[in-house]
Amino acid sequence: MILGLMRKHATSWLIKFIMAVIIVVFVLYFGYSFKAQRGLRIAKVNGDVITRAEYQNEYNRIYRMFKERYGEIWNERLSKVLNLKRMALQRLIDQMLMAQEAKRLGISVNATEIQRVIMKYPAFQTNGTFNLHLYKRLLRDNRMSPEEFENGIAKEILNNKLKEFILSFVAVTEQEALDYYTYTHEKIKISFVLFKPAMFKDKVKIKEDMIKKFFKKNRERYRVPEMIKCAYVVVDPKDFEDKVKPTEKDIKEYYEYHMDDYKLLGEKKPPPLKEVRDKVIRDLIQEHSTDLAQEMGYDLIDRMPYDIDLKDYAKDNGLEARYTDYFSLRDHSIPHIGGNNKVIQKLFELKGKDVSELIMIKGKFYIFQLADKKPSYLPELKQVLDQVREDLIDEMAMQEAKKAARSCLDKLRKGKGWKELAQENNLKIVYTDFFTRMEGIPKLGGTQELREILFSLKPGSRYPDKIYSTAEGAYVIRWEARKGIDKEEFKKEKVRLKLQLAYAKREQAFSAWLKGLRNKAHIELFGSIE
Repeated sequence: MILGLMRKHATSWLIKFIMAVIIVVFVLYFGYSFKAQRGLRIAKVNGDVITRAEYQNEYNRIYRMFKERYGEIWNERLSKVLNLKRMALQRLIDQMLMAQEAKRLGISVNATEIQRVIMKYPAFQTNGTFNLHLYKRLLRDNRMSPEEFENGIAKEILNNKLKEFILSFVAVTEQEALDYYTYTHEKIKISFVLFKPAMFKDKVKIKEDMIKKFFKKNRERYRVPEMIKCAYVVVDPKDFEDKVKPTEKDIKEYYEYHMDDYKLLGEKKPPPLKEVRDKVIRDLIQEHSTDLAQEMGYDLIDRMPYDIDLKDYAKDNGLEARYTDYFSLRDHSIPHIGGNNKVIQKLFELKGKDVSELIMIKGKFYIFQLADKKPSYLPELKQVLDQVREDLIDEMAMQEAKKAARSCLDKLRKGKGWKELAQENNLKIVYTDFFTRMEGIPKLGGTQELREILFSLKPGSRYPDKIYSTAEGAYVIRWEARKGIDKEEFKKEKVRLKLQLAYAKREQAFSAWLKGLRNKAHIELFGSIE
């Protein structure tokens, strides 16, 4: 067992590290275990079973990951658009195919290799040395057995060995390196004129029927979102500072534990305790008072009955519940409190008399309960008439700006002079500095697609086929000049660049190899995942 091999490296002093990082890595990469769990099968890959339990675990992981990534805009419809269920199954199939291929090629992992990797994890070390007790405790705290974690590490090592074997002959030629360097380092500069919608607003004439038609077509734009109001209790660590009475022993231990925090910039050693004593005491009091406030917050949540209003519960405990203003998922913080989109998303998930988890905002701890909810609704035209009229005028002015820009571009492509046409339209020509494909266009921004179009232009073909539009208006762009690469700089960068390209080519080659495994595999699906 791996634990037995590690025992001689253990030390006695425990150190706190964030276990979540390890768990995320473990779950992200090593969802497939070597032995199929018992349960209903959902697929067979070359005779090996994927259970429904494995599939559900993988789906839950992916779902949480995407929900976290998309934040407040996440919804069930988006999960279907992304086809997360199919994605989860495909990942499990790929993981199994890789494990099967490694076995076929005779690629394996031994206990010493697993031990070596685990012992290098900083989270399992005390003063740079592996701590067996810390290792076991952190796994236990996160409800993971050493066997499960070690299987995940073995899977990581196995996949790395497999990649190394498959991709060992992938190389990058001199010409490939030069082509890529040229692509990323050659430069152009441009000039442009901007047709702003404001230039055409006076020409826009609208009628009542146009407003009604525009509102009917764009009514969802004016939807008032669902809004909630919450009761909350705040526990402020500052209220506990008087209760913290650090002893000399406490101060010394705190300083020794956090020595690196007191190092001055450029210094190898921290200053002696006597020089930073006041700051150490302040930090110690702040940390302990925060712990006390957090403990009180957790205690309040643990003791709170399920069917009581937070206002009454707070009063029973000598506290005062307050109320937020109404806010929606579109807001980026709770009015007069703070927080972020993730916090707001959690509060919108509250139902009935549920209370939130303990949430820290700007150094204070909060407990929230839903107090009121206003459903989303579509307003009548009369309620948003001024806004609709303004939006219609803006849209029609933008259409006029685009129309004028297209007319200008047509004349330029037929030979009209650039400066002459700009003067006729009372437009200022803006000139940029040189820029690469990898940079935003100075004074314009633009997309990668636009940059590719502009880099394809040249003398004799200075104008793109189309205008470029943003919320600012319609742009007509002219190519001005090109600057080639510095060949001496390329020689300096060549080795690093070839390594970078080799990595990219290896990833592409590995994807192609995995696709080949899928095409040859005998895969059976049992039932629907929908």
